[in-house]
Amino acid sequence: MTEELVNRYKELLRKFNVPLEKSLVSGDGRIELMGRRWILMDVSAFPEHMIKTTAGFMGEKLAREFIYWFGYGYGEVIAERHLKLGMPRGLIPQFVAALSSCLTGWGVVEILEANFEEGRLTVKITNDFEVESALKGGSEPSNNFMRGVLAGGFAKLIGAKTHATAEVKDGVTIIRVTRR
Repeated sequence: MTEELVNRYKELLRKFNVPLEKSLVSGDGRIELMGRRWILMDVSAFPEHMIKTTAGFMGEKLAREFIYWFGYGYGEVIAERHLKLGMPRGLIPQFVAALSSCLTGWGVVEILEANFEEGRLTVKITNDFEVESALKGGSEPSNNFMRGVLAGGFAKLIGAKTHATAEVKDGVTIIRVTRR
């Protein structure tokens, strides 16, 4: 199922001339280099000073919230960028899921529900980078940044404030975004 979904995403991305031949992402949504799992990040959204300012002086809860809100702002930027390019609002969640699954290494992102009128977005992530990172670091599995990205992007698309929760169960992450 995961490989079939990624293939459908690749077809969608080809329609928008996204250069997939340079993709480092495998069929299971991972980037593996030098024996480690990687993700690709947009340098304009992840300036070094933001990371350095949080290191060492925040407690864990505040740091998780910071990462969530950092993702929220990034999600708003992503949605706004695609809207300005003229992409239909209803296509943006699927397109961002395709980019995330095929080019960035966050895992395979599947849209389970995108209800703009009722303000609900439900997403499943298989091979979630954040969960894997938490587990490798000896922490409980969690998803903060991508949860924020989805909440911020969806907020921009529906013109309302949103909140997102994440549940890790049976090897997948389910993120639910709701209008506040």
